[in-house]
Order: sequence, then structure tokens, then C-alpha cells
Amino acid sequence: MLTDLIIGCSASQITVQLIGDLAMKVPGVTDIREIKTMYVGPQSLLVNMEIKIKNYLDVQSAENISDEVEKVIKADLSFVTHINIEIIVDDMVQGWKRKTVSCPDLKSFSEVM
Repeated sequence: MLTDLIIGCSASQITVQLIGDLAMKVPGVTDIREIKTMYVGPQSLLVNMEIKIKNYLDVQSAENISDEVEKVIKADLSFVTHINIEIIVDDMVQGWKRKTVSCPDLKSFSEVM
């Protein structure tokens, strides 16, 4: 429930999974190393994440991938207001476990709380 939100809390595991799954859909993203979240307002989530990209991409391509990840996440999850993305080169060790999260058209903050 929205009134139970405490600033500084992290997002639910379902929300974190959804953020990672959205990022993994972006071409060029090969894995997610880590996602950390924190609510900084009643409907404002800060996301810090490390994504892995293909090791042969140039800097401009990496920036484009980062921009696309941010765009995709913010488009689907309007309460994600701040995203910091660190890009690392793929080490060929797959860590992100994709799950099927049944959240079609998840747009609002209250749907993931």
C-alpha cells in the first residue's frame, strides 16, 4: 500500500526482476550483473544497475544501449524516475535468471507495491 512506503526502502523482488527483464530485452545487453533500488519519494524509484554488453562494441554503441535501457524501463515503469547504469564488458558468465513475471501493461506504482 502506498501509505506504507518508507523512503529509503528497496523495491520488491518482483519489481527488480521486471527491471532486469526489461533491460535484457534491449539488443546488445548480454547480462545483468546487479540491480539496486531505493525509493526516494512516494512514487519515485532510484535504480542503480550494472549491465554487461558484448565486448566488441565501441563506446558510442555502449552509450546507445545504456540510453535504450533507460528509455525502455522508464516507459514501462513510470515510477522509475532515476536510473544510473554502469556498463561492463561481458565476461561470458551468465548471471541473470529470467523469470516470467505476469505483469502485462504494468504502468503504475501501486501495481508493484
